[in-house]
Amino acid sequence: MKKLFIIALIAIVAVSSAFAFKFVSIGVETGSGYHISADMEIIDNLDVYARLGYIGAFGLSTGAQYKVAELKVSGTVLDVKPGAQMTFGFADSTFMFGMLATCGFSFETGHFTAFVRPGLGFMTVSTKYYSYYEGRDVKSSNTSFNWVIETGVAYLF
Repeated sequence: MKKLFIIALIAIVAVSSAFAFKFVSIGVETGSGYHISADMEIIDNLDVYARLGYIGAFGLSTGAQYKVAELKVSGTVLDVKPGAQMTFGFADSTFMFGMLATCGFSFETGHFTAFVRPGLGFMTVSTKYYSYYEGRDVKSSNTSFNWVIETGVAYLF
């Protein structure tokens, strides 16, 4: 429990320090659950985002992405943004942590932006439950390969 508190505190400090920068957009995302997200610009072409939502548990995610290229597809400019994302999930007697390498593809139209963000990485899940067979509390954890394709729409400020 102490480790969980420290990890959550570090995540909150990281996300709150990002709020000192310029807000770019706020929106909704799907793919690895359902999230409300906020995107902030730190410097030119470097964005940080924070997400809050449901991933089978209460989920908190933060990530960073850097725009490396612009592709022109049928007259629409498509930004290419590789990055990384950390996800924390909390439920009754369950803790989840995931780390993904991502690459976002986005385009803007007026006051809206849309994106798709595929990601590859790992997810660690730790649970605690009562085993009636053993007559005691049992702790279990496993790590697995994780891949996801997230999509979203956001309103640009």
